[in-house]
Amino acid sequence: PVVKQRAVAQTRAKGWLGVQIRTFTPENAKVKGMLGVQGVSILGVLNDYSAQTSGFARGDVVTHFNGMAIHTAPQLKARVAAHKPGMRVPVRVIRQGTPVTLYPTLGEAPANMPACKSRTR
Repeated sequence: PVVKQRAVAQTRAKGWLGVQIRTFTPENAKVKGMLGVQGVSILGVLNDYSAQTSGFARGDVVTHFNGMAIHTAPQLKARVAAHKPGMRVPVRVIRQGTPVTLYPTLGEAPANMPACKSRTR
């Protein structure tokens, strides 16, 4: 029974947004006139996945995920993966200098990665 429980825990589905990301560095912040902003840049939004359907756009900077501050791309990836697919979570982004809160319902990562749609607002 204990071995079975571990196997089930290891195969638990992980949350996924469907975005391409990188850490928003102080250099990025300076160039974009967003000094002091820490977070994760959205480089691309994957077609037909949660990020696209909930309104994420290329150029958004994610600053909070489910109420917790986000500072690096690996941190955002880990936070998303720690949630189950199907959960609806608030994600705060800075879009063209304005804070916006989006409410994606997390999906599950596909076996084959789909093409990215670079979309701006």
